[in-house]
Amino acid sequence: MPQQKALLTSFVPALSVLFHTDSHSNDADDATASISTSQRQDALQEPSSDTSSWSRFQYTFTQFLTTISSKECPLVMVLDDLQWASQETMDLMSSTLHQPHFLLIGTIRQDVNPHSPGELLELHPDLPLMKLLNDIQGLHSQDETEDTAQANKRPANNTSGASNGSCAVPYTNIHLSDFTRQELHEWVTHLFLRNDKNQESNSNSNSNSNSNSNCDVNTNGNEDNSHIEKVTDFLYKQTRGNIFHAIQLLQDMERNNVLVYSRISFQWEFNDDPTKSGGNGATFSQAGPRDVIHLVTSKVKALPRPLQKVLIIASYIRSSFDSNLLQIVLDYEEQHNHGARDILDEIGSGGIVGVGGGDNDNGRSGGDSHMNSSEVAARPLSEWLEQGVLEGLLHNSIGETTYRFAHDRIQQAAHDLVPFGEVRTKLRLRIGRCIWDLCMKPSSHIKDIDSADTSTLHTPFVDDAGLLFIAAEHLNCAPTKDHLLSAQQNLMAGEHALHMAALVPAATYLHTATTALRKVRGDPWRVHYDLTLRLIRARSGVELSLGNFDVGQSLCNEVLERAKSIGDKLPTYLSLAHALGRQDEHVKALDLIKRSAQLCRIYPKRAFFFHSIRQLISARSYFGRTTDEEFLRQCPITTDPQSLLRFNLLSGIILRAFFCKDTTALLLGIVRVIHVTRTLGNCGASAFALVMFGMLHNKLGEYANARRYSNLAKEIIRRENANGQSLGGIYQLSAACIDSYSQPPEAVAADFQYAYKSCMSYGDFEGGIVCHNACTMYAYTQGYPLENLLPIVNSIFDQMKMYKINAHTQLIREHANGIKRMAGVIDINWDELMELKQYEQGDPLRRWGAYWGRLYLAVYFGKYDHAEIVYHTMIANAADNPSYTFQTTLPLLGGLMAANQYRRTGKKKFMQILRQSKKDLKKICDAKGKNAMNRYLLLRAELQSIKRSSRTPMFVLQCYNETIKVAKKSSQVNEAGLACELAGEHVLSLDVDFTHDGGNDWARHYFTQAMEFYEAWGAAAKCDDLRARRGSYIDENQVQDARKRNTMASQAVSFGGKKRLVANYELVTVCSRSQKVVDASVSKGSRKSGVESSDNQTTKMANNPSVDVNSEEGDIDDHLSVLTDRS
Repeated sequence: MPQQKALLTSFVPALSVLFHTDSHSNDADDATASISTSQRQDALQEPSSDTSSWSRFQYTFTQFLTTISSKECPLVMVLDDLQWASQETMDLMSSTLHQPHFLLIGTIRQDVNPHSPGELLELHPDLPLMKLLNDIQGLHSQDETEDTAQANKRPANNTSGASNGSCAVPYTNIHLSDFTRQELHEWVTHLFLRNDKNQESNSNSNSNSNSNSNCDVNTNGNEDNSHIEKVTDFLYKQTRGNIFHAIQLLQDMERNNVLVYSRISFQWEFNDDPTKSGGNGATFSQAGPRDVIHLVTSKVKALPRPLQKVLIIASYIRSSFDSNLLQIVLDYEEQHNHGARDILDEIGSGGIVGVGGGDNDNGRSGGDSHMNSSEVAARPLSEWLEQGVLEGLLHNSIGETTYRFAHDRIQQAAHDLVPFGEVRTKLRLRIGRCIWDLCMKPSSHIKDIDSADTSTLHTPFVDDAGLLFIAAEHLNCAPTKDHLLSAQQNLMAGEHALHMAALVPAATYLHTATTALRKVRGDPWRVHYDLTLRLIRARSGVELSLGNFDVGQSLCNEVLERAKSIGDKLPTYLSLAHALGRQDEHVKALDLIKRSAQLCRIYPKRAFFFHSIRQLISARSYFGRTTDEEFLRQCPITTDPQSLLRFNLLSGIILRAFFCKDTTALLLGIVRVIHVTRTLGNCGASAFALVMFGMLHNKLGEYANARRYSNLAKEIIRRENANGQSLGGIYQLSAACIDSYSQPPEAVAADFQYAYKSCMSYGDFEGGIVCHNACTMYAYTQGYPLENLLPIVNSIFDQMKMYKINAHTQLIREHANGIKRMAGVIDINWDELMELKQYEQGDPLRRWGAYWGRLYLAVYFGKYDHAEIVYHTMIANAADNPSYTFQTTLPLLGGLMAANQYRRTGKKKFMQILRQSKKDLKKICDAKGKNAMNRYLLLRAELQSIKRSSRTPMFVLQCYNETIKVAKKSSQVNEAGLACELAGEHVLSLDVDFTHDGGNDWARHYFTQAMEFYEAWGAAAKCDDLRARRGSYIDENQVQDARKRNTMASQAVSFGGKKRLVANYELVTVCSRSQKVVDASVSKGSRKSGVESSDNQTTKMANNPSVDVNSEEGDIDDHLSVLTDRS
């Protein structure tokens, strides 16, 4: 999508080449430039882009990797020098670890212990790289405490995986050691042999002389071998086998005439004579250790002075630089030195680094004191750079103007030639001013930029965003008296870093700017209001994004107190409310956003419930007399920024009120959005309010109106062509609360995925996590294989950690633990589970999740006493949820509990609960859709089991069989297994005569079939429970045969498959037990049941002539031919 392309190219400009696909364009550069300017600015300047652009980039980047990699064409990424990587880089690496068909190779370098040359220093544990490795290894796992025991288990082959509750991330740690002495000896021998042959060939061609000398240093006798041994011993002693160090040492030995090629013997000779190696009484090998920096420094010092200056200036730019930029800096250095001495003269006088030394055999003139800085201009800069390439100090591709240091040690050596102190500070300030002027307007006047924006930056290197940061770093190296100028410079650098989502550098620059602004004379809020507002607002957003909530909130409060107008305050209100929501402080967020809406006079100061009801009735009346076409025509799409800001406030009230279960604020927020929509026009917030309006009608039983408002909201989004928080909320709420009743599971799952993608692409990660969790719970209750849901559940926690989401953690953990308990990953401790008092206070969503999860487990495991306690607790605490999952499973679970408790106690209250639950499901099936038909039929069978078990047992079995048939047809293997188990229990509860007359065979059939269904579901704990209670009635051979044939596993279904899903990324991929990965193409088509158990015996029992199908005492709605018609 264009928006995602713009976001990618804003961080990686080189990707513009990949995304430029218009073959008819006459000017590819113009097309690329258009992407790198307007579209990038649009991508980065969306709402909340300052605080979430990096996270949006992470999500989009993982989508991009998934798109370009495949099984046939896997992707390999290599990252070098990860020991210097920032936290943002590590976060990006973490987001790619679970990508399929993707291999990430990272390299690190450990320094050598100066006190023990053969020992490497350990990396500091606080480095971002080490934190990521610890997370992968599970050493600091906080997500799943039950997996702690497994976290310390490491394979012997040094290949490990994450055990912190996340999907396992296999990794291999390869230690690339230095050369051993034997390997170094072979390398030296090969090197000397190759150079001997080259030197001899050149000598023979020049002198036309024939020599019979043997050039093979390995066979020239003991004397020649001794030279190689001496060189090898010396190299290994100095370098411990480090190849780069060894190369630099050999070159230094050549410069000092310790290694000399003999024109007589055509061999390299090792000259360690003290009289020839310096005359100071010590041999070269006795002169002490030579570290690599010392060797590279010696090499640079031996170069011509102009080349030295070029390398020094380039080292203060960065490791990779443009020759045009370097020329500008050199010219600036020459023009603004104001008659001062050349930088090399200043270095020499500093007494730290000398530039002397005589001429050498290679014609270098490092000691020529008559050369000055104008020598750089005497020859083209390109010639000096090419000489640096020939010397092995620089790398360059032919035809390119970009050069880079061949090794970071070379850059370090050139950088360290300038000593600490005044000389280095002056040089850095001159370079900083030069680069800063490049980043500014041609006038370079930056005194009056209080209201300027970073979009005014223009330079030939505009795509090179790092230049502004380099300039700021150099300018900040020394104190300044012009604090206002420093504040302006650091603000612009911080804003630029913020747009690039470099949050940590942005926080540093903005903190420096704040410190400088506090030093300006007078109150900055009065003297420099626009500058102060920009600075404090930007810094507050960065601190909130980094998790420094106390600092961010303090800065936000300063803006809210000192800002002059409500328009200046509203963005801060929204930013702070969003941050509070991410911290699971929904009540505080709601209060804050209501206060801001009241300041805008779009929300009443006193909200009463009956006032909300009156406005709700008014809205219903309006839509009752207005068609959808008339509404869309009367309320066109609005694009006014001030109107959208007010809509965002009201939609924020709706969202936070929904999480807080504040009914009054929820209703009032919905009707206020509808009222403002009729005045200002439609937008995404209008669509969001209409979906919530539809949910209210769905709760009232008006499903047709609920579908109407849901479709109307989608039409608004389609016309607006929006992509944001409202869009994700629309599809998620529609899928969870409206469409699930009547739409096919594939369509519901696709809407969940589309909502998830929309939220994540926009940066609404809280909404994306909610969508992901809702989709998982829908799949859980629909009977999708648990073994495929477990990694998806774990991935939710990975994303919450990655995007720093603390909201809804307890709710998601309750859901995840329920799935893991059913799958047998976590042991079930009923005493611990029944401690319900801890949920009476606190988040209502978490309370609902805890109660519902325990009720679900208690019913499936036959713990009906526990189920009764949980059910009545839910009713007493008014635990409610508008989703299809809750609205259909609560009557089912409550009815099953009541049926079994009535059998045991005979109390009428349980019969009332059973009848009411059955009627609730009947109303749902009649008014909203037949997707919950199997749940209604199961309660119907339970009711008939109580009423007719003794008089018409076969009719009751027919009811169970019809339930099993419908559940199989919809592939809900979990509820098919539950129906089989209850049918078996019904058979065993019949009288002795019926049991002896083939009843045991029927019980064996039902329990065996239940076991097959539960195994297909992956409910290992339930399988163990059923074997423990009814193992004698289970045909294990039949279960084993079914397992081998895989006949009970449902067909592979992938959540998705709609054409509107552009990226090939599956939110939830569900595959059969025999499959580990299912392609997206497999998921297309309807969801067919793969359950092929033995139905012959069931059909025979259902068609038994003795079955009494007359319904003497049955209810009027017990007509199977009508109820099971899903057409």
